[in-house]
Amino acid sequence: MARLERYGVLVPLLLALLALALRLWQLERESIWLDEAFTAYHSTLPAWDHWVNGVVNKPPLFYHLTALFWSPGDGAFALRLPAALFGALTVFLSWYLGRALDGPRGGWLMAGLMLISSLNVQYSQEARHYTLLTVGWVLVVWALVMLLAQARLEQPAGRGLIVLGAGVLIMLHSHPIAGHYLVAAAVSYVVALAMAGRLARPWLLPPLLVCLLAGLTMVPWLFALSHLAEAGGLHFDWLEQPDSGKATSLFVKQFGGGMLALLLSYAGLLLHARRRRPSEGVMLLGLLTLPPLLLWLTGLVQPVYMLRTLVPGHVVAMAGLALLPGTLRRRKAALAVAVLAVLALSISTHRYFGKQSKEDWRGLTEYWRAHAGPGDMMLLCLPYWYYPVWFYLGEGMPPVYALRQSADGQVGVLDARAAVASRCLGKDCEALLLPRLPVRPATIWVVDGGSKPACRVEASGELVSALAGADYRPGAAWVGFNARMAPYARHDAGP
Repeated sequence: MARLERYGVLVPLLLALLALALRLWQLERESIWLDEAFTAYHSTLPAWDHWVNGVVNKPPLFYHLTALFWSPGDGAFALRLPAALFGALTVFLSWYLGRALDGPRGGWLMAGLMLISSLNVQYSQEARHYTLLTVGWVLVVWALVMLLAQARLEQPAGRGLIVLGAGVLIMLHSHPIAGHYLVAAAVSYVVALAMAGRLARPWLLPPLLVCLLAGLTMVPWLFALSHLAEAGGLHFDWLEQPDSGKATSLFVKQFGGGMLALLLSYAGLLLHARRRRPSEGVMLLGLLTLPPLLLWLTGLVQPVYMLRTLVPGHVVAMAGLALLPGTLRRRKAALAVAVLAVLALSISTHRYFGKQSKEDWRGLTEYWRAHAGPGDMMLLCLPYWYYPVWFYLGEGMPPVYALRQSADGQVGVLDARAAVASRCLGKDCEALLLPRLPVRPATIWVVDGGSKPACRVEASGELVSALAGADYRPGAAWVGFNARMAPYARHDAGP
């Protein structure tokens, strides 16, 4: 890109600003959910802990970036702002990817479709790694398109290598699932080179070296990850391998507009491969189809397949939609499919803003503030519920204990604050497990969240009484979306 035309900067910048406005709209509409609370907590830890001791099974880059915007006491807007910015950056970069595929028309369509993509909007309003991972994937796809074009024309590949290195670096430092996408990218690129008759060292060795150099930057964190594995903190036992029907349903969701968008996207890629640039079209088909297939196959050993891990795939899905009008020979047909794609994505995004999908920890903590008395205690059905409660209550946290089953099957309690301070709130807190609660407050608030509760807060009287060593009786429960809480009053506590 020796020279950027004026519109080459202003147009994608304008589209990115519009995308940012959409992603900032109602950014605090919903309460944070459990994984976002993890992001908040892990962003407060020193960089040294992430890079040396290993505290979580994700690379630390997103936590470091979150710490620039959010600190304890701030709200959900600040916590989610980095994801919104990365979502807008994806739109900005998509302009250049679309232009590399189909000129200015491709840039407009690609960036415009990404702007209204419901999947991009959704994960741009969630404080997790997936929009940052998507930024890296846009760069990788763009780089491969440039490298393939340069191979056909036998031009130097320096610009494509720089973009490729940046994309691989961002992906590797965003999420471990990046490996699946990069393997799919390598296979698709090699097949495309073979189709173009350019399967030679100049187009293979430099990209490989760039990827290896980017991978070397992960070595310190991999050593830290091994420490986490030795401590028993590296596990995915909450995941299940989806059957083929569920996997297909999740795959369709990355297209944003359901089955209609899927068919239009694949039609665009297939027609692009047949009528315009066969090697490029086949590469894009591989980039769209291979990552979810590899993720699903990995699940036969260790389940990792879920909608979140499929999020980067919507980049190539939007590319297929953007390419389709240019492959059609009739102008009216091209206009019709463009309008149809925009309409399908707009409806999907509108539906996203109209539904609730996250646990209502904000409502739960507000109710607790309004009704709890001095000295009241919280008893969590799962230890991990500590983090969203901590996010909203902060310094106002009451004594918090969590149910935990010991190795011999007996139910005990953990002092959640002490367990968090010891970095053992997961499976290795056996040394801190108590057979019963150390005090008997006037009211114990039993808290649970999620769609599959670990205990029924309205029917835990015998358990609460046994753990407290006194007679506790339930009061009226508060029930929110995937979150619930019930007060248990000590029978002899008096009015």
